[in-house]
Amino acid sequence: MASDKAIPIIVIFLIFILIVYIGDVFRKVPSLFFFLLIVCPVGAWALRSPAFDDLLTEKGYYSAQVVLISMSIGLAIIIFAHYDYLRDSVAPKYIDGYSVSYHVESDDYGRPTRAAESTAKTFYGKTVLYLSQWAIIGLCLGFPFLTWKFSVA
Repeated sequence: MASDKAIPIIVIFLIFILIVYIGDVFRKVPSLFFFLLIVCPVGAWALRSPAFDDLLTEKGYYSAQVVLISMSIGLAIIIFAHYDYLRDSVAPKYIDGYSVSYHVESDDYGRPTRAAESTAKTFYGKTVLYLSQWAIIGLCLGFPFLTWKFSVA
């Protein structure tokens, strides 16, 4: 029965490797992740159409619903976790005078943490940077919610 105990360890190891590779893929092709996040609510809405009634059983529909919602939540977490990378790769192209500085601070327990301070030359650039934080939060909460809402409506 030693092999039964090894299976969870192997699964955890494979999930860890998958998470590492997903981060690398995200850094190379972030637009793919945004596209897939947009496809999730569209797919959930399309599943409710009468065209899929003949193709899917109730169990198949439920499985597709679970996959779409899980994928939407996972993509939202990945995008939210890589906000600094997105900001630092997109902002210099579109915001005049964009700069970011990273410095090490310590939390309440004395552990070092990395903090970022981004700024721009103009008021509009600073406003766009501020609003982009709220836009990412809205995107990461809104798209999984829309996927769920479209799939159960």
